[in-house]
Amino acid sequence: MVIIGAGHAGCRAAQSLRPHGWAGPIHLINGEERAPYERPPLSKSVLLQQKEISQLPLLRSAWLEDDATFCHEDVRVTTIDRTQKTLALSNGQSLTYESLLIATGAKPRTLDFGRPLAAGVMTLRSAVHAEALRDTLLAGKRLVIIGGGLIGLEVAASAVGKGCGVTVIEIAPRLLARVVPAEIASEVRKDHEAAGIQFRLGTSVEGIVGDAYVKGVRLASGEEIPCDVLLVSIGVSPETALAEASGLEIDNGIVVDEFLRTSDPAIFAAGDVSSIRRDESLRPQRLECWKNAEDQGELVARNMLGHQVPYEMVPWMWSDQFDKVIQAAGWPAPDQSITLRPLASGSIAAFHHDRETLVAVSAYGAIGVVAKAVRVGSTMLQRGMSPPPGTVCAVADLRELLQVQQAA
Repeated sequence: MVIIGAGHAGCRAAQSLRPHGWAGPIHLINGEERAPYERPPLSKSVLLQQKEISQLPLLRSAWLEDDATFCHEDVRVTTIDRTQKTLALSNGQSLTYESLLIATGAKPRTLDFGRPLAAGVMTLRSAVHAEALRDTLLAGKRLVIIGGGLIGLEVAASAVGKGCGVTVIEIAPRLLARVVPAEIASEVRKDHEAAGIQFRLGTSVEGIVGDAYVKGVRLASGEEIPCDVLLVSIGVSPETALAEASGLEIDNGIVVDEFLRTSDPAIFAAGDVSSIRRDESLRPQRLECWKNAEDQGELVARNMLGHQVPYEMVPWMWSDQFDKVIQAAGWPAPDQSITLRPLASGSIAAFHHDRETLVAVSAYGAIGVVAKAVRVGSTMLQRGMSPPPGTVCAVADLRELLQVQQAA
């Protein structure tokens, strides 16, 4: 068994093969120079110097001590020969596979300003990125973040905690448009503004001020915002180059069926790079979150061994914002109808409906309160329950919705 990519999905799959009966060799191809690590802390505890990368291992010691498991570090796959089922590696070696998993993840999108980027312009995806950003964000430094999504806001919160001045620029008229409804985004913005973070919404960056080193950004309005560090946080693109060169079907990621198989039945894909076809009438959908990588990594290991287990898990994500949390379960989208439900401790939940069908639940606030609300929503989604929008605020406890729906 060969796995390309040592992110969360790849490592989860590698460690799930043995429990599901595979006794042969397992090769994990890791393109980075260091051992695989957890990525969610990069924008939080790593930036705040609460954790070192070495304290965030993805592979258990028992897996590393197995004589038939091999983690190839600082190695990349250059070509896949699907006919011979062989891989050519960047170190000159080759591997054969019975089943192959592509879990190459995604890379950060960048902006093209028509010139080489000045020093101090950064992205955040890897440990190298996080360490460079951490070492640059010293007290008193001015940080500009392009992009008002989850990662950009997590970095903003961390940077303010380190004593930096922060301005977030978002081209959309509001924050977090892909994840939560406007009402929740507004609450998140208020908390960030209370911490001293400034926002420029509904505008774009037209250029960078400074030659050798960034000194600021120029907005479409003509305003110039000075900065010492510029973080481009405008999302990611799936790492599909290898799969595309191998002739696999691509559509916003590597297209997979419900068993996470690609257009080649001997090759699977999982995690941020996979684009799953949930319905033949719909475009394949790609999910970027830790829980998706966790679930798909375990499931794809079983299917690489010949099982036929469909991926039916409800997506779930979280994001720490200061001492509060955003959580969402399901498939939120901007065109859904929203029913808001006030929660304890000033928290808030949103139930997303597509016509009369519940498709997602999102919430923001105190972690215990939010987790409970989203857990109820996730359970309903997993069971195919759809409480009418009018009932969401009619019950004293959200768990009553489960009982009502079960009795219906």
